Amino acid sequence: MKLYHNPRCSKSRQTLDFVKNESPEVVLYLKHPLSRGQLDDLLSRLNEPISEIIRWDDKSAPNKPDIIDSHLVIELLLANPNLMQRPILDDGNIAMICRPPEKSLDLI
Repeated sequence: MKLYHNPRCSKSRQTLDFVKNESPEVVLYLKHPLSRGQLDDLLSRLNEPISEIIRWDDKSAPNKPDIIDSHLVIELLLANPNLMQRPILDDGNIAMICRPPEKSLDLI
């Protein structure tokens, strides 16, 4: 199990508290940005529309386009890893954006 984590985010810290007994691999994606292949792999397991992985309300985000595909999402996240929604819990089969953090309980 992996937790894509930003320690500065309160929701991410709360999710880590919920799943700490599962001993997840904590991925500090801002320090170690994901590669194109890792992002593609993560998107393939996301249990919601891929557009949800982008923090569209972030000041550095572009306006949300009408058509969003994996190519656009990957290019945005490669250029701006801080636009990735957090936290994301990934059990290898399903990746889930844990907002609210209690959603993580559905995966553990």
